Amino acid sequence: KKKLLENFENLTVVTPSSWLAERTRKSFLKNHDIQVIHNGIDTDIFSPKDTTELRKKHNIADDEKVVLAVAPGLMGENKGGKYVLQLAERMREQKVRFVLIGVDEEMDSPYDNTIILGRINDKQLLAQYYSLANVFVICSERENFPTTCLEAQCCGTPVCGFDVGGVRETLVDNCDLCSYGEVACLLMQINCALDRTIDVDKAIRSKSAIELFGNKHMCDTYQVLYGQVIK
Repeated sequence: KKKLLENFENLTVVTPSSWLAERTRKSFLKNHDIQVIHNGIDTDIFSPKDTTELRKKHNIADDEKVVLAVAPGLMGENKGGKYVLQLAERMREQKVRFVLIGVDEEMDSPYDNTIILGRINDKQLLAQYYSLANVFVICSERENFPTTCLEAQCCGTPVCGFDVGGVRETLVDNCDLCSYGEVACLLMQINCALDRTIDVDKAIRSKSAIELFGNKHMCDTYQVLYGQVIK
């Protein structure tokens, strides 16, 4: 890779996060122009959806809150599913249901407040789960610019999680993140977020995220960059 890239006279490197840009500036690409353009998502799909049928399907009461975690291989070491289960155990006495999506291996729900699901490839259905949640939680050990956080916020759901990689760059609001593995801190942040989401309209909360993380914004930014490079 180094041999193929190091001899370009006019090379612009684009990374999806400032975190990765800083790492790139420490690599053999450091002498090239390094830009940051955040990845975008399809906000026609990822926007607030009706969740009446999902609540019926999973027997979630109207006064129950939902905490959602989504990741491929969620129970793998890097994706932090074990921390989500620790949170579920600590919140068993609260009216909160945890939904875990992306569990590759078959496993039963360890607690009565957890719903364990495999990978969901239907994006419309996934958007319904994001809309169902009151809080999205990300417990990964490593992340670049996680689109799950974008998808959740565009569906009107705030994000709590560990402050790793470019996670902080995905946040629309100023929600505090916790150091990796600090479950007690994350528990406090989730409870604060649940209190803030009472009677807040999903469409209002999603508006800023949709403007910031839509594919159009990403493509427009690339177009401007292309124009600058050509000149």
